[in-house]
Amino acid sequence: MKALRYALKWLHSLFSTEAGRPAPIDSHKAESKIKEEIEAFERAILIKPEDAEAYYALAATYDSIGRSREAITSYKEAIRIDPDFPPAHFLLGNRYVIDGDKESALQTHKQLSKLDVDLADTLFDSINNWTFAACPQGNANDS
Repeated sequence: MKALRYALKWLHSLFSTEAGRPAPIDSHKAESKIKEEIEAFERAILIKPEDAEAYYALAATYDSIGRSREAITSYKEAIRIDPDFPPAHFLLGNRYVIDGDKESALQTHKQLSKLDVDLADTLFDSINNWTFAACPQGNANDS
């Protein structure tokens, strides 16, 4: 899919290096490019509405700019289309962790553990790290 390849090429260019150092990022240019990418993914989805990877890429783009609701909706749509798509489950779970929704993160972990044990373990570590960060003294009910 041309739009997806374009988006991935653009994301790669954000992290390109010059003389071993990261290239400086012009925030206005990056913001403009992200808007273009979102529009490209949305066009791709209009053309091929059952493309889980397009929804996943759109979700990851939303996620990268903190648009949580849109990211969650797009991850869920990718999973609806392809329930056996571990990266979508993983990033959805991480989005829940970032948002502080432990229950949803654990539900996503349960689904992911049936698909990819390594990713599920990584998500579980994130969930536990979030729990300890949110409750530094721990929970009295955890003993």
